[in-house]
Amino acid sequence: MRDRRDGWHYTDGRGVTLSLPERPRRVAVAELLAASTLAAAGIRPVAAALGPDPGGDVCFAAAGFAPDGVARLDTPGDPAIDPGMLAASRPDLVVDRFAREHGFPTVVLPLKERGQSLDDLLAETARLAVALGASPPATDSYQAAKLQVSAALKGRTIIFGYARGARLSILDPSRYPWLVTLQELGSRVLGERTPDDGPHGTPVPWAAARADMIFVNGEIPPGFRAHPWDDTWHAFSYPNYARLFTALTTLDRTAA
Repeated sequence: MRDRRDGWHYTDGRGVTLSLPERPRRVAVAELLAASTLAAAGIRPVAAALGPDPGGDVCFAAAGFAPDGVARLDTPGDPAIDPGMLAASRPDLVVDRFAREHGFPTVVLPLKERGQSLDDLLAETARLAVALGASPPATDSYQAAKLQVSAALKGRTIIFGYARGARLSILDPSRYPWLVTLQELGSRVLGERTPDDGPHGTPVPWAAARADMIFVNGEIPPGFRAHPWDDTWHAFSYPNYARLFTALTTLDRTAA
């Protein structure tokens, strides 16, 4: 929520309420995916985890996040947050994807929780961004794209997976928000449930992967009919998913 006369108060995704004397102005983001997601919602951090190649990060680009001028909290070879770098950024607030102690006021932004839909993730992100001063998001194009997907792909079987040499690792649909939402829209997203503390996919021989539409991140074997997907699917914003979902209906008419 926004400032009240008695200060700034926000209850995060864990149900934990943080109270500060005033709305935070200097926001640091201590996790890579949270950095691009919050930036796409209108909050540009003063410092963030930026990963190994921020200038070439396709997720950053799809989210509309230009990291130039944002101080690093990690190093290219180590995703861990450097406490000295964090202290040097002088944050009023730290946003993290996980509940971790940073020595500064912190709120948690849950992302890719099991069973979390795109609608839930985007709404939770928008709630935090608006509380930090961003404008409410425009969602009309996203909602229209969902209707198109529901009409075009209802009942169709879909697989998303990572290429793993001689096998395709088929993603657990409950671990990826866009797959949860595709299921809600009527598609049959195939994939086994994986343990909470295990990998997010189940490897199968390529010949065993059968569906109306198959999406593969990585090298697709010759003769295997599939569409490529990449990290733009981790750019969680309403405009990006309006584009991705609209493109899905086009792919359905022009299958690989």
